[in-house]
Amino acid sequence: MYNSSDLRKGLKIEIDGDPFVVVQYEFSKPGKGKAYYKCKLKNLLTGAQFDRTFRSSDKFDEPHLEDHEMEYLYSDGEKYCFMNTTTYDQIFLTEDQVGDAINFLKENTVCNVLLFR
Repeated sequence: MYNSSDLRKGLKIEIDGDPFVVVQYEFSKPGKGKAYYKCKLKNLLTGAQFDRTFRSSDKFDEPHLEDHEMEYLYSDGEKYCFMNTTTYDQIFLTEDQVGDAINFLKENTVCNVLLFR
C-alpha cells in the first residue's frame, strides 16, 4: 500500500479497481491547512488522462500488474496472438486491448506486454 508521500512520476497505483500511472505530480504546502499533492494520472486500461488532487493522508493500493516479454505471432482478423517467450503460453488480445500499438506490430516481433489481473 502506498501513501501520498510515495507519489512520484512513473508510479503505478490502483484507484477504484483501475490501474493508473502518475504522469506528473506537484507537492504543495499552503501556509494554512494540510499539504496536498496535485497529480496528472493516466488510466492504463483506457488511456484517459485527468488531474486529481490528493491529501497527505490518502492511501493507494498497488495494482496487480505483470510485465512479460512476448512475441507477436499473428492476427486472425479479430484477435491478436502473443506468445510468452519463456513459458510459450499464448494469449489472445482484442484490438481495444492492444490499442495504438497495432500500427507498430509486425509478425515475430518481441515486445513487452503489461497485463492487469
